Amino acid sequence: MIPNSSTYDSTIIQDFQNLDRENFYSVVHFYEARESEIAKIDLEERFLLKVYYSTALFETGAYQKMLLEADQILEESIIHNFRFIDGEDVFIKVLYQKGFSLACIHDYQAAEKVFHDLVKIQPKHAPYRKLLKKCILRQRPLYIKRMFALGVFFYLLSIVLIIVNLLIVESFYTNKLAEFEYARFGVFSVGLLLLFGGEVVHYIASHRKLNRVHQAALNKQKGH
Repeated sequence: MIPNSSTYDSTIIQDFQNLDRENFYSVVHFYEARESEIAKIDLEERFLLKVYYSTALFETGAYQKMLLEADQILEESIIHNFRFIDGEDVFIKVLYQKGFSLACIHDYQAAEKVFHDLVKIQPKHAPYRKLLKKCILRQRPLYIKRMFALGVFFYLLSIVLIIVNLLIVESFYTNKLAEFEYARFGVFSVGLLLLFGGEVVHYIASHRKLNRVHQAALNKQKGH
């Protein structure tokens, strides 16, 4: 619930109180239609409206626009100690929205840094760890990408060998059929091993990285 008018009494805040703030498209329209007016009001009131606007952008999937607001909100939250609105920690809320938005636009490297910070702040909050792990998993190292590409190559080569077997070996080189089948199966097996092995290696490495981050955050928290 927005603070009452005894605390925030500008005309624009009074008008904002009459909005259905669960209708996020209305919030976005209100803010953007009156942005020039909002720029002239008190800093704390402006911050309040900016937070509601940012949340509305996030909820409507306007992630790029939300990201343009997020850093300014986070900065002002720290500088002016604007931390809580309606009982919610604004800094944590907007930082989470920033990380989620970055993940939604597939900037997993930047999203990982944000969720890393959130895990450090709240190491016992499982959803942050899950999102951090997702971001880590989505960033395949070069050696994993090369394993995957090589696996695809061997898999496709095995298909070519099946065609060669049907069209040529079975017709003209029946005495080499068994050897050819062993070779084809070997190529196919190597392809699968590279494809699935790379994924398993990446998953294990990602899990270990997450555990290191989580454990470091827990140790730091205990130290305080």
